[in-house]
Amino acid sequence: MVRTYTRTTSRASYGEDTLKTVIEKVKKGELSKRQAFLQYGIPRSTIAKRMKNIEHTPTGLGRFKRVFNPTEEDDVCHHAIEMQRRFYGLSLHDLRSLAYQLAERNRIDHPFSKADKLAGKDWALAYIKRRSELSLRTPEATSLSRAVGFNRVQVNKFFSLLQNQMTKHAYSAQQVFNVDESGITTVQRPSKVIAETGTKQVGKLVSADKGMTTTVVCAMSPSGNYVPPMILFRRKNMNDRLMRGAPEGSVGVPSPTGWMDSTIFIKYLNHFIRHVKPSPSNQCLLILDGHVSHKTLDAITLAKENFVTMLTIPPHTSHRLQPLDVAFFGPLKNRYNRELDKWMLHNPGKRVTEYDIAELFASAYEATASLEKAKSAFRKTGIFPYNADVFSDEDFLPSAVTECEQDKLVDNADMQIEVVESTSVVPEIPAEQPGENQATTNAVNQKHARKGSRVGQPASVAKQPTAVNRKRTKKPTGLQKPRVTRETSIYRPPLPIHLRRAGPCLPSWHRTNTIHHSTSASVTTIVIDTPTKSFNKG
Repeated sequence: MVRTYTRTTSRASYGEDTLKTVIEKVKKGELSKRQAFLQYGIPRSTIAKRMKNIEHTPTGLGRFKRVFNPTEEDDVCHHAIEMQRRFYGLSLHDLRSLAYQLAERNRIDHPFSKADKLAGKDWALAYIKRRSELSLRTPEATSLSRAVGFNRVQVNKFFSLLQNQMTKHAYSAQQVFNVDESGITTVQRPSKVIAETGTKQVGKLVSADKGMTTTVVCAMSPSGNYVPPMILFRRKNMNDRLMRGAPEGSVGVPSPTGWMDSTIFIKYLNHFIRHVKPSPSNQCLLILDGHVSHKTLDAITLAKENFVTMLTIPPHTSHRLQPLDVAFFGPLKNRYNRELDKWMLHNPGKRVTEYDIAELFASAYEATASLEKAKSAFRKTGIFPYNADVFSDEDFLPSAVTECEQDKLVDNADMQIEVVESTSVVPEIPAEQPGENQATTNAVNQKHARKGSRVGQPASVAKQPTAVNRKRTKKPTGLQKPRVTRETSIYRPPLPIHLRRAGPCLPSWHRTNTIHHSTSASVTTIVIDTPTKSFNKG
């Protein structure tokens, strides 16, 4: 069968719905069979045949017929859409495999390949083409944490806390703010360009292969009030030239990592309070994500003393509940990307440096920060105006099978550290019998004398072998019997006597592997000493 088949006849060009409508009119006497043929092009014989056999299902013209009936095709279509809504969309190969399995299990006669156990690629493409609900798309990668974290239980808990605060303080649009960070770089993402047809590779100049990331911290309210941004430069010391052309009122802060930390967040919180000016009669609600730098004791104390209530969104839900992520940062980065393109065009042969970032960001920020963006962002998230039903059941489908509450968080003051029994694998050393002390000491002294140790001294203070006499130390042989001990600190088992050395260093096989199991009530530390097969020279 050809892939791009073009019909050469107009027979049966009417649809099944049109045929049913005409038959109903003929039954009621509104149309005669001849009038139906003249108006709709439906032959009289077809109308008569269908009126005698109402349950007749047409199979189409020609010798080719569809494998599945309309009901079965509808089921396949609904299944594909349901899987796509749960972020487990079917690929073209999956659809071909599904069609083959459906035909085999229902014993439907089909022309599919039994060797490959797949429907043909032509069948799959034709099926998608005749189903207006379906299209072949390239999906956007979505992490499992986001798919699972955005569940109805967590979202309802957030809206419950938000409603309590809204009811208690009656916040207006000027008193609700959202703050978040995002990164911008000195290398733009090339957009589509017009190129000559047939060109194999189309290029566009960028500043460098890998750019330097700079973090910007923004805050806005539903009323369109934007707090001047803070720019975090990846450096240890600040230079005034870095803020050349920056947005009015913004501040620059050096950051060794280029990202937000608890110390810098305190600085931003002071910057926020200085511009918003909260007071007992004008308290404000600050909505932000649950990053560890936002929840330190100093930050919470500073906010409480200045009449700022901080409300964090659930983990992995910022793509739906964070207004800045929903409707602001996307347009901001697209505009910043265009500003980088223009700069590269007007400055041929030059590279964008960190001293140009503030001015380029200012142009993009001033063009993006608008009242419409702020109102739309808070309305889409249901924060302001308050709307707990802003998300439908379809939005929660990816997390339906894993819907559960997150572990309850506890304060650091309630955390307890408990060291439980440590299982240590220790070679058993037989106890010395009376009368054997002298023989054992002589044997040890003779062995360590060959390695440069002084005779008559214990092995723990024996002289280290020189580089000339250094030999490989044999690892312990034989089975090692585990022994359970209870200690109040990290325990290192004693070494076999022939492996003891002077100094604090230990052989490489004598290491401590620590596993930390954190629970909501306490932190349990299990210390497991496991000898490995590796050994060092010494």
